[in-house]
Amino acid sequence: MDFDGRLLRQVGGFGRRARLLAAASGLPNVPLALGLAAGLLLAATPQHRCRPDPALLPPALRNASGPELLNASWPRASSCLLYRYPPPGGALAPNGTGPCTRGWEYALPEAGLRSTVVTQWDLVCSNHWKVPLEETTHLLGWLVGFVGFGCLCDRYGRRATFLLGLMLSIPLGAAVALAVNYAMLLLSRLLFGAMLAGAFLSLYVARLELCDPPHRLVMTMGAGACWVAGELLLPGLALLCKEWRLLQGAITLGLALLAACWGLPSLLLESARWLLATRQLEKGRRVLRVLAEANGVHLEEEFYMQEPLLPGEGQRGGWSRGGRNWLLEEGGGRTAAGLPLPARDARAASKGWGSALGLLSRRGGASSQGVRFHPQSWTGCRRGGALPQYESIGKVFRTRVVWKNSLILGFSAFIGSGIRHCFTRNLTPYAPRFYFPYCLLAVSEALALLLLCLTVDRFGRRAALLLSTILTGVSSLLLLALAQYLMAWLILALSVLGILASQAVAALSVLFAGEVLPTVVRGAGLGLLLAASVVGQAAAPLMDLHQSRGFFLHHVVFASFAILSVLSILLLPESSHRPLPDSLREGESQRRPPLFRPRRQRKDHLPLLAPHPPAGPYDPDSYARLVTATKKMLSARPGFGPRRGRGLLLEPEEEQ
Repeated sequence: MDFDGRLLRQVGGFGRRARLLAAASGLPNVPLALGLAAGLLLAATPQHRCRPDPALLPPALRNASGPELLNASWPRASSCLLYRYPPPGGALAPNGTGPCTRGWEYALPEAGLRSTVVTQWDLVCSNHWKVPLEETTHLLGWLVGFVGFGCLCDRYGRRATFLLGLMLSIPLGAAVALAVNYAMLLLSRLLFGAMLAGAFLSLYVARLELCDPPHRLVMTMGAGACWVAGELLLPGLALLCKEWRLLQGAITLGLALLAACWGLPSLLLESARWLLATRQLEKGRRVLRVLAEANGVHLEEEFYMQEPLLPGEGQRGGWSRGGRNWLLEEGGGRTAAGLPLPARDARAASKGWGSALGLLSRRGGASSQGVRFHPQSWTGCRRGGALPQYESIGKVFRTRVVWKNSLILGFSAFIGSGIRHCFTRNLTPYAPRFYFPYCLLAVSEALALLLLCLTVDRFGRRAALLLSTILTGVSSLLLLALAQYLMAWLILALSVLGILASQAVAALSVLFAGEVLPTVVRGAGLGLLLAASVVGQAAAPLMDLHQSRGFFLHHVVFASFAILSVLSILLLPESSHRPLPDSLREGESQRRPPLFRPRRQRKDHLPLLAPHPPAGPYDPDSYARLVTATKKMLSARPGFGPRRGRGLLLEPEEEQ
């Protein structure tokens, strides 16, 4: 099935309707980005200290207030302890410290919010471990959503999966805003993240399959820019809402408006490529007809019935003939009677469904070498309609090329997301404490997308990914080895360079994987790759959970992984300006081109030795052998003599 080369061009190519749908598919990234990035604000920990407890002070100090009360109650070296004094009648100097007894005082607003999850349930001091646990749980929800909805995406379609995730995210988002305790917050955030991940994945795959090769990069990077816009919109939205519950409610309201608009089929069509790849021909014809009419192209009905809409050789399908339904599938080497099928019928069956249908009409249910027919009771196989065929992600593990590409790109996405924490840790000393690292990350992501948009189509996916990985590894190694000897501005510059390169690695790995994975398993394959990226993102809250113990080892491991991935990227194929593979067989046919174009060899127009002349139509030696063999054959037959044989063929000397 040549979808990009023939079908898409004949229905108008990447025309007016397709451009509108691809551009509109980027807008849902705004509320989806708000849903993911809001966790940083909801769990923001403001500066805090223990609330003074006059009962712990000696009688002479219990009537103190203001700075005197703070100096007598709170040791400045710790925000989680209060002074302890000897019994009444003793010295007025403290003789120890103890935990807080009356809660904490917070420096608000924090990141524009007057209340956060931390201040709601006092997740500080001995309960501080619950903050990174909440962040890790939310990322775990995204991981589960990518894996689960990826399989649903390949089984039930891109549009249905997107709407399912979007509709379920609305009540779960409301549950987050109405959480009454920490346990309810954890569970609702877990499920809320899973639904957002499913909506993001299905929309990403649908957009990728809608675009033709020249526009895939631009549309994907444009959708990434909408994601960055959502991240930059979050601080302003927090300033308007003031409360964390109102902020979560505003995000949920945005998802509800999104579901109301994108529930219309006119804004999101099912992927015609996926429908045809899974043999759902009737639905695929309807989508192609909608695109053609919107592009001003009016095709005859015969176009939707011809062979380009049908899968190619070695695949499966069904027809209705003579009141009975028939199924063509792989396997088998004999007829229904147990006899081998003639070679000419086997060759005809291998040409595709059109030829196999003619074979079926001649043989009436016979099977050929590699093709088998038998009646089915399914009533939907009419007018060339095919039985739907779905591939499971398990088949990828039995391939060589597809599995290798998925493993390498998943490893790159994991590194690009996980090593980022090694760079952002160097941004904490700079003020403002929340806004500076957050805005720097968002701006660097936008810059990375812009650089990818300008360079990847020119130099290729593999070369750009290789360069980005090298920059990530070099920046990480320099910070690892020379951080204590470098000036502050140089550390900041290397950190920004590392953040920029790592974000380019993560974004390009996902796009690259979407282009090399076959259509029949693209949803599940991309889901696994994005799940690996989420595992890398979880490095930051996991390090906070252990209070940054082992950070040096974490940095060493990810820097080593970055250098190792440079070697593995060289094994990838190139997908720039190439059609998307639709079947596992097409995915296996991808080959690794040379990294650099070979130089053209200069032709020697004056050779030292004369080359052998090419063989012409007349070769005297071959003709002489032919004459001798023919004479012997004719002389051996009765009734023919040497004279008659000599009259048929001339000797080479006589021919001259």
